[in-house]
Amino acid sequence: MLERPLHTERLTLRPATPGDAEATWRFRRLESVNEWMTGSPAGVRELLRHCFQDLGVRRVTASCFLANDASWRLMERVGMRRELHAVRESLHRSGRWLDTVGYAILGAEWQLPEHADVLRERARSTDSSWTA
Repeated sequence: MLERPLHTERLTLRPATPGDAEATWRFRRLESVNEWMTGSPAGVRELLRHCFQDLGVRRVTASCFLANDASWRLMERVGMRRELHAVRESLHRSGRWLDTVGYAILGAEWQLPEHADVLRERARSTDSSWTA
C-alpha cells in the first residue's frame, strides 16, 4: 500500500476509498477498458520511480496477454525488456488459451541518465511501428 499519494502531471495514485467504488465500477464496465485494463506511461513511470527510489527494490516485473498490444507496448516504452513468451499459458475469460509475455527492469537500468534515449532506440529496433 502507498504511504502517500504519488502525483504526475495528469494523475494521482492513492489508495482506493469506498467513495471510489461507483466511479471505478462505471469505468471498468466500459468494453474497451474491461477487456485489457491498460495503463498510461506516466502512471507506470511514477510507479517504477516509487519502486526504485522510494522503496529501494532491485527489480520490477510485469506480465500481460500477448494479444494486449497496448500493455506490452507500454511496458517497452517505459524501458522494460521482454523476458518471457509463454505459449497458450493463460485461460482468458473468453474461453480461449492466450499467450502471455513477461517483462522486467532492474533499478540500475532505470536510473541510467541515458535511459530514455536507449529505450527509444530499443523500441524502434524491435518494432518499426512504435512511436514516441
